Amino acid sequence: AVAKGAVAKDQVVVREDTDAVANRIEREVADDPVAGAAELNPLIERARAFIESALFGHMKGSFTGADRTRPGAFERAHGGTLFLDEIGELPRPLQAKILRALEERRFARVGGTVSLQVDVRIVAATHRDLAALVREGTSREDLFFRLNVVSSTLPPLRERAGDVAILAESLLSRLPKQRPRTLSRDALDCLQQYAFPGNVRE
Repeated sequence: AVAKGAVAKDQVVVREDTDAVANRIEREVADDPVAGAAELNPLIERARAFIESALFGHMKGSFTGADRTRPGAFERAHGGTLFLDEIGELPRPLQAKILRALEERRFARVGGTVSLQVDVRIVAATHRDLAALVREGTSREDLFFRLNVVSSTLPPLRERAGDVAILAESLLSRLPKQRPRTLSRDALDCLQQYAFPGNVRE
């Protein structure tokens, strides 16, 4: 399905298995009585501002620490493909800005007034059920339909034991040449039998 989207230059959504590490962090924060909602809200707001700046860029002086104008991911991906991981986690205001950029092919940097033209195809990944998020009201239905032109569900690594050898070979090839760059048959068998609760990231 992803290959089909690549050929057609359509928007693509890839749904992958839950990232156990991220879920564990979320649970720990939620269960921590010290980390109350009032203390987390400023952090969440700063995170939203950072994400918006990372996606759309910002003008010099638009916020504390913005010592120069920077282009964002949309601007840098002009004429190509932009990969957005965990699209289901984006706050609704950012979803609206992404939708406008896709529909109108224009956006403004944070703190900017000039509308910039952009031609970008998005490949988005998520471990969440986007249709369910739409029903709950946490995700925009119009953005979901705009992105969900081509949809593919990626099985977790524990269901793709044959991919372990390919991934291991790719990772080993990145090691410095003085380090061992091969796996024994026993080591590979051990990896292929492992459940990988953290999925590919683990």
